Formats: sequence, C-alpha cells, structure tokens
Amino acid sequence: MPNTCADSGESKSTIANSRFQRSKARPVEHATKLHNVVLCLSHESYHKVLHVIVMESLDSVAVAFACEGVAREVDRLRDIIASGSQNTLVSVFFLLLNVDAVLKDRIVAMDSDMNLRKMARFLTDLRNTLAVRFFTDERCSPMIFAEECVDCYLLS
Repeated sequence: MPNTCADSGESKSTIANSRFQRSKARPVEHATKLHNVVLCLSHESYHKVLHVIVMESLDSVAVAFACEGVAREVDRLRDIIASGSQNTLVSVFFLLLNVDAVLKDRIVAMDSDMNLRKMARFLTDLRNTLAVRFFTDERCSPMIFAEECVDCYLLS
C-alpha cells in the first residue's frame, strides 16, 4: 500500500499515557430518545423495558404517597404485573403515567423534542378523558383503555 504522508524528516515523539488526565467536568448523562415513545413502549417488543419503567414508577409512587394503604396496593400491582399480560402492563403504565410526576418527566424526556406539544396534549387527554372513562365506565376493559390511549397519542 502506498504511503500517502510525506516524510518531513521530523522526529516522531510519543507522549506517555501518564500525561493524559481525565476531565474534571461533571459526567455527561445520556438520555434515551425514542421518537413516539408512547407508541414504542406499548409495543410488545419493548416489554422488558416497559416492565422496568413500570416497576420504577411503582417505587416512585410508594415514596410519593407513603402510607400503609398505598404500599399495600403497590404490592398488589407488582403481583398483577408479574403474572399479567402485555395489555395489563401497558394499562398499568398509562394509569401510572396519569399520577406519577417522575414517570411523566421521564417519558417526556425520552420522547423526541419535536413531540413536546403532542405529549402535552396526550397527557391532558389522559388525565381529563381516558383515565376518567376507565374508572367510570364498566365496559372499558384494560385492553380497550390501552388501545384508546395509543390511539389518542397517535392523534394528539
């Protein structure tokens, strides 16, 4: 292979590794960005990721609303999630998204910056319409609730 660099006749010097130092600046935090994060997380291929997010959200809810009754219900939800289907997990995710401020911040940060208005509209509809309908309409099953949430996010 031909040598493409001209030899300038200068001596090549090396620098010892000990001269290199780590930057003292604060570490960079990497945030996962997913375009249309709600749509992605509701898909079955993200089951493990969603499971971790929901479990962390349950911890957050238990800390934010620290009392015996809430702790008991959080434990019941953990059992339901452990043995439940993908639709159950997605439904619990949307219900937690309605009440957990930490989860809201995380999901908004995970979504692409282009979707900020879309996410704001979706969260408003989730709080004012979808969650209310789920708790007041007996015909609204967890599967229907999850489908309505995904549809609402797509249309927001």
